Amino acid sequence: MPTRPEPTATAGSMALAPAPITEPQSGPQLVVPAINAPAEIPSADVDLDSLHLALVSALAAVKGQQSASEQIEEATLKLNGNTLEIQTTLSKTMLPVVLNADAEKTMKAVLRKQAGALTLKLIPGIPAATAGPKKARQATTGSVAEMAEKHPMVQEARRLFSAEISNLVDLREKE
Repeated sequence: MPTRPEPTATAGSMALAPAPITEPQSGPQLVVPAINAPAEIPSADVDLDSLHLALVSALAAVKGQQSASEQIEEATLKLNGNTLEIQTTLSKTMLPVVLNADAEKTMKAVLRKQAGALTLKLIPGIPAATAGPKKARQATTGSVAEMAEKHPMVQEARRLFSAEISNLVDLREKE
């Protein structure tokens, strides 16, 4: 069994730590897992469509992040290993303005909740392949958008003119 060298004292009253033992020891060993190592998430376990919808909904629910929500809605999501790459249509200078620190914080919270240890990467520019026409976003339950979609006159106008609801203004009294 190897012997440990005794600590030596310095000129002051401080002692130096003994030199580490490089020989293997028998008996139980303490194994400490790396804390900051991201867990591997197989790409098959992450549903990009539901994650995309969750990101858009979370940003839409935060006051002042409607533009960020719209940009993420138009963005293309791609899983590259443990990194979720979001290809936006924003320029390099506009990306940090629209998708600011608050928006990134919200998106990272959704990623932790939905997909575990994925990291987020925002990519400026125009996506290589656009997926056709813009998808209609589902109205949140109890919102003004839901009330407008269910109104009979709005439904009739949409049917007659192939119309879309583009802007809504909530004129209800705020509490």
